Amino acid sequence: MLRWRKTVLHLQQATLRPEEQRRVDSATDSWMCTASARFKTQYVELTSFRGSKRKFWNVCLKIFNLTMQVTVLLELLEIGNPVALVYGYTAFISVGSLAGAIKILIGKFSAMGEVIAGCVFDLFAAIVFPVLVLVYCYYNFQFDDAVFATYLEILPIGSFERSAAVFADPSEMALFRLAFDSLRIKSWLDFVLRVGINLSFCYRLKRIGDVLVVAHLRRAQSVQAHRTRRPRRQRPVPRVFAVFFIAFSVVVWMVANQAITDSHARCSHYPQCVVFAYRWKHGGMCPCKILIDVDRAPKTYEEWFHPVDVYRTVQALAISGELRSLQLINRQLLELPDELRACRHLSSM
Repeated sequence: MLRWRKTVLHLQQATLRPEEQRRVDSATDSWMCTASARFKTQYVELTSFRGSKRKFWNVCLKIFNLTMQVTVLLELLEIGNPVALVYGYTAFISVGSLAGAIKILIGKFSAMGEVIAGCVFDLFAAIVFPVLVLVYCYYNFQFDDAVFATYLEILPIGSFERSAAVFADPSEMALFRLAFDSLRIKSWLDFVLRVGINLSFCYRLKRIGDVLVVAHLRRAQSVQAHRTRRPRRQRPVPRVFAVFFIAFSVVVWMVANQAITDSHARCSHYPQCVVFAYRWKHGGMCPCKILIDVDRAPKTYEEWFHPVDVYRTVQALAISGELRSLQLINRQLLELPDELRACRHLSSM
């Protein structure tokens, strides 16, 4: 019976009259056209400069940008970037969030003012901050070229001492490479963040061009047509979003500052740890990433033949499992601590 029932159903569907089939197709097309028209209308209302929901679209863009910027900040904290760069980027995020709150509270900015304000912050995230990182690297890395040139004249070709890294300060080199590597794309997350930030900046530039074109077209219209056309009223954004942006700016600054303060307090007992992650309440351990203890020129006989034993220092800084580089010169380490086995990202020793 079930088999015949299915057969009859298929026959009924196959013998539909052309008029009924066309009616069904027209109803489907009508529904799709209606949904498409509604979606297009809502999109125009959000993104158009004369749209009534333009300010909501700006808030959505601001939230998207803040999400990417906070993700970048978390990466800077995790890799242990120089404090000046981390605080600078944190201040940039806080100011950007406060600017979003001010635009909501005042609510009288023109389309050009809103776009330019957003473009300035996107410009900083996409271009200015990487340039500042390069400037920081340039001014905080010192190398005596004259002394190095003198050694090049004396030392034979192929000698180990002809390497510039031998004469550079290891701590400065570590900080330079750390800050410089933060600009590189080393993972899928870095790729998504870089592309997202740059696309956001390009979109803002496009919006500025659109505003200029619209303003030019308005000036080209006749005075009478300009008077008869009523400006559309913009729907204001609820002020609860302004409260959110203000709270967000305060929380971001507090979290970053507390993470830096806590990590400095835990690692201040180990000056050999030149790079450590900035984390909030990491169980009392120093999340050290780069340990450098170097004495290139021992001055006494005792220092030459009885160097300082650094076993306990290496052991204490390896407990967190975050150690990535270990450099010791003229130091005594008769055996490697077992805690180094937990350092799965240790790349150089």
